[in-house]
Amino acid sequence: MFKCCSIVETAIAMVRETGKETLLENHLQERWRLQQRSRIYKLSDIEFALDKMLEVCLKDLSIPIKAVDKIVGMYVDHCGSERLKNFLSKTMSISMCSNAILQSLEELGVSASTLENEALIASWEEEVENGRQEQVTTCIVNMLEDGHISRIIEFLSEFHMNKKLDQLMETCISSKIINNDTTVFLAFIELNTTSLLNLLNNRDKLHISFIDALFYFARNMKYVGNKWISEQEVTYEHILKLMKVFLSDSRKVYDLIKGRLQLAKHQPDCSIWNDIEKDCLQQ
Repeated sequence: MFKCCSIVETAIAMVRETGKETLLENHLQERWRLQQRSRIYKLSDIEFALDKMLEVCLKDLSIPIKAVDKIVGMYVDHCGSERLKNFLSKTMSISMCSNAILQSLEELGVSASTLENEALIASWEEEVENGRQEQVTTCIVNMLEDGHISRIIEFLSEFHMNKKLDQLMETCISSKIINNDTTVFLAFIELNTTSLLNLLNNRDKLHISFIDALFYFARNMKYVGNKWISEQEVTYEHILKLMKVFLSDSRKVYDLIKGRLQLAKHQPDCSIWNDIEKDCLQQ
């Protein structure tokens, strides 16, 4: 690894002397794109490759101390003690600044989980920008299937992200709702009215999918023992709550829900729709 980093530094130094660094950078970046690399580097990112390698070695607790001592010795032999001094000074300065920032954020009430979520979103945004949407989609789907639904909802509700990642998350959640995933549907029900509407508005695919699921769960209820019940965990009270939320939304959504209710009332076994209309619109 040391020899490889040394070769990288030497090659970049030679290219800079001939003024062809832009040509080399363009060639390398094109090659990395063809290889679908998760990150595309600039020459400035790797021209001090030995410093990067030493930083990793110093921070990786799994590397034995003897091995670190040997690497530091090789670094000094190759780069000189002055460069080591400058490297350590810069690294310590960055570390102190990072610790100060983290401490300030804690004092402001920013939790470690919030910082972790911000970091995860930033890494996903970078992956998407570099054409690795499938990998990010897999991560999001795995989180949903592992029960971290509220976390994905929190990402969409509370965090700012670029449009590509937002649409990717919307598509992943919508696909679950389209398949009438009860767990995902119930996670939305737990949101307060403002949070739910903020989440759905301006996300047409998710909005329509959720309304479709609402009508699906209502349609499949049965009247037993003087009340409406479902084989799923979705209750009649859930249905009423959501209907009232949507009917209190914009005129466009109100008209959509009311129109679909009228259509549903003309279908066979329509008694539930009559009850919903009575409980929501005729109070």
